[in-house]
Amino acid sequence: MNLPFLLKTMYLTIYTIAKTLFSGHVERVELPGRAGSFTILTDHAPLVSTLGKGLIRYTPHTDTDTLPIESGLVKVANNEIVVLVG
Repeated sequence: MNLPFLLKTMYLTIYTIAKTLFSGHVERVELPGRAGSFTILTDHAPLVSTLGKGLIRYTPHTDTDTLPIESGLVKVANNEIVVLVG
């Protein structure tokens, strides 16, 4: 049985101006966009977007972690997600 799609992850890094809040492989990321939340899965199309107040939800393994933010920016390309939060 060929299951590579189940093992594929993305690399997420979440930064503030002062430090790195998270850096690691994740299976999915939900972000609070200005017009509503959206989810990033593996092989997502390239994207740059602003973020609004809300929760970032990310799943590194089986549990989902959350991080409250006031605002931010996200860049997605080649299964790498970079989030800058304020």
